[in-house]
Amino acid sequence: MRLETPALAALSALLAYPSEAMCAALAEVEAILADGLGREASDALAPLIGELAAWDLYDLQERYVALFDRTRRLSLNMFEHVHGESRDRGQAIVDLAALYETTGLEIAAREAPDYLPLFLEFLATRPLDEARELLADAAPVLSALETRLADRGSPYAIVFAALSALAGAERRPSDGEPSEPDDLAALDAAWEEEAVRFGSGAATEDCLRRTAQDARHGGPSRRPQCRPAPAQFLKDEAMSQAINSALFGWYPYLCLTVFRLGSLIRFDREQYTWRSGSSQLLRRRQLMWSSNFFHIGVLVIFVGHFVGLLTPIAVFDALGISHEFKQAMAIIVGGVAGIAAFVGAAMLAHRRLYDARVRANSSFGDTAILLILWAQLTLGLLTITVSLQHLDGHEMTKFMAWAQGILTLQPGSAAYVADANPLFKIHMLLGMTIFLVCPFTRLVHVWSAPIWYLGRTGYQIVRTRRALVATSGRPT
Repeated sequence: MRLETPALAALSALLAYPSEAMCAALAEVEAILADGLGREASDALAPLIGELAAWDLYDLQERYVALFDRTRRLSLNMFEHVHGESRDRGQAIVDLAALYETTGLEIAAREAPDYLPLFLEFLATRPLDEARELLADAAPVLSALETRLADRGSPYAIVFAALSALAGAERRPSDGEPSEPDDLAALDAAWEEEAVRFGSGAATEDCLRRTAQDARHGGPSRRPQCRPAPAQFLKDEAMSQAINSALFGWYPYLCLTVFRLGSLIRFDREQYTWRSGSSQLLRRRQLMWSSNFFHIGVLVIFVGHFVGLLTPIAVFDALGISHEFKQAMAIIVGGVAGIAAFVGAAMLAHRRLYDARVRANSSFGDTAILLILWAQLTLGLLTITVSLQHLDGHEMTKFMAWAQGILTLQPGSAAYVADANPLFKIHMLLGMTIFLVCPFTRLVHVWSAPIWYLGRTGYQIVRTRRALVATSGRPT
C-alpha cells in the first residue's frame, strides 16, 4: 500500500473522538485518503466514513466511549498494551513526549503522548521514511487492535487494517475473546491481560541485559546509561485514580448525607438557631442592593445547575435543544447571573468585614461561609474561560453524566470527570463542601424559604371596637 504522510492525519481524524468539526470534514478526509492511500484503501474505509456522516453525533460519541474507553483491550493509549501497569510505562511516556518536543511538536490536547490519534498526527509531520519506521514499531499493537475490533464487527477495524498494512504487520489470529461484560467488576477483570510488546518496549530491561552481557564478556565497565523508569510516575497514576474516586465517587454522598441528616438534627434540637441572622438594621441601603444582587444571581445559578445537570440528555434531544445551544445559554445566562451574585457577595463581604458594628454582630461562621460562597462564585466565573474552548458541549455532558450517575447511585460515576479541567474539579469540590458545612451555618435558612407566601390569600389586620364598647360600659 502506498503512503503519503497527510493520509496519517486523515486516519488520525477517523480515530479521534467524534465531533461536529470532524463530521463536517469527512469529505476532505475521504479525498486525502484516496490520494494518500489509493482508491482501494479509501473504498475499504467507506463504511466507517458513511456511519460517521449519517449517525447522530451523540450516538457516535456514545459508541466511541463504549468501545475505546470502557476496556483496556481496546484502549487507544498504545503503552497500555505494551507495558500494562509496569514501571516501564512511565518512562516510555516520558521518552515519547521528549521525542515530540525535540521535533517542535507541542501537545495542546489533554491526551497522553501515547494516544494513537495524537501519535498519528505526529507521524504526519515527519518525513515519509521516518514515519514508516516509527509506525512499524507499533505494528503488533495495531494488529492486535485490528483483530479485536474485527471480532466485535466494528467498522473501526478497517482503520487499523490500513495502519497494520502500512506498518507491515500481519494480522494476529483471533484470540476468541468473549464480548465485553456490562458490569464494572467484570470489566476490571477483563482488563487484566498479558501485555503486548513491540519495538523497544522493554527498553530498561534490554539495557540492563546488554550491560550484564558486557560485564560477562569483559566489555565496557562504565556505569550503565539505562534510565530507570520512575516508580513515582506509576504511584502517581494509581494515586490519582484513587483520589478521583474518593473525591468524586464517595465525597458527594458524604456531603449529601451530612447536608440532609445534619439539617434534620439541627431543626429538631436547635430550632432557635434556625435563622438567617439578619443585620438589616445596620447599613440598610448597602444591604438592600447587595442582598438583591446576591440572592437573585444565586437563585438563577442554582436553577440553571439543577436543570442543566440533572435533566437527561434524551429530554434535551426530544426538545430539539442541541449541546451547542445549551452550552451557549449556560455561558451567557450563567455568566450574567454569576457576575450579579459575585458583585452582591463582594458588597456583602465588604459590609461585614469593614463595618465595625456589623463585624461585631457576626460570628466566625457568618464571615467564613460568605467568603466561601464568594470564592465559589469566582471559580464559577473562571470556568467560563474553559467552557469557551468547548463550545460543542462535549465537556458539559461529562458533568451531566457524573451528576445523574451520583443521584441514581451508579458505580464508577467518578470516571466521567477523571480528565476534566482542574478548574472544574476545584469548583465541584468547593460546591460539595458548601453542602457539607450548610447544616452548621446560617445557610440552613434555605430550607425555610417561604414559597407558600407567594400564594397566600389576602388579608388585612384592623382594630376592633367591640372590646372598647364593652369596657366603656363597666363602672370605674
